[in-house]
Amino acid sequence: MSASIDSYYAVIFSNRLKASAYDDGYEATAARMVELAQQQPGFLGVESARDQSMGITISYWKDEASIKAWRNEAEHTVAREMGRTKFYQNYHLRVARVEREYEFEAE
Repeated sequence: MSASIDSYYAVIFSNRLKASAYDDGYEATAARMVELAQQQPGFLGVESARDQSMGITISYWKDEASIKAWRNEAEHTVAREMGRTKFYQNYHLRVARVEREYEFEAE
């Protein structure tokens, strides 16, 4: 995420939505969570891809303490519960330490 950071963490959230998720407010909630995460200390960035049912979001964090603080943020806690009861058929969350990164961009 940044050349000045030796290593950082990635929270990888893959999920499959329930058929009713879009009707139940999924898009607005997901957008709000990105907006809120961007305000958190230690947040470095986010990447996301989704089709009609399957999605993956990777958020990047300075350290594990930042991830823990995000997990305990009150509005995020409410959204996680909504995810379990209204939005997701299933999900899988992984936390990984990124030791190095490479980038390519065609001219």
